[in-house]
Amino acid sequence: MASGAQNRVKRAAGDGRGSSVVRKSQGPGAGTESSQLKTALALIADPSRLAGVCVDAAFLLTADHGMNHKRRCYDLDKTLAGMALPIRVSISAERDRYLQHHQGFGGAAWVYLNNAAGDKVIRALSLLPGVETVLTREAAAARYSLYCSRIRDICVFGDRATVFGELDQTSTDLPDTYRSHGLASEIDIPLFAYNAKKLPPANYFERNLDLTPWLYRA
Repeated sequence: MASGAQNRVKRAAGDGRGSSVVRKSQGPGAGTESSQLKTALALIADPSRLAGVCVDAAFLLTADHGMNHKRRCYDLDKTLAGMALPIRVSISAERDRYLQHHQGFGGAAWVYLNNAAGDKVIRALSLLPGVETVLTREAAAARYSLYCSRIRDICVFGDRATVFGELDQTSTDLPDTYRSHGLASEIDIPLFAYNAKKLPPANYFERNLDLTPWLYRA
């Protein structure tokens, strides 16, 4: 998960098969690939052509997360205030200055408590349609390999169709073209490896971070 959890490698393969790469706002098959990207994808689809480009080069490609269409977004500050459970603030794990990517909405959110009791906030969030999991900071860190110091009191995770972020109202429906990430449903990612010497078995790469220590192994 892009919120900090390490993503699982769903398929580690040496046969050259890869998945299409598209802009964040477009789904697979939308036809938005540039000519340069199409050339790169053609090389990946037929790895035998790579031998004529760089005979001794190893090609290793993976991703940081998956992406899915989302249908709804909650502003948790306003939602909880409407339940008489005001919080200090909630922050989407995908919030950044690049609003053209996801409008600052993401499938995970950190809740900073104010005076509201944590157990009441957890109970209220758990009852929201589209909320899949609500965890304390300690439980979320243990489950998703997060740093406790970088998340807050309560961690909220939506289902495949739900994200969180700052809105003018408590919630909104999202257009059919909207896509984002940050959920367990975006954890599984591909890994493409070609011409890499002494490549370990596919099950060696359980998470994308496993690729780096293998590359720099002693």
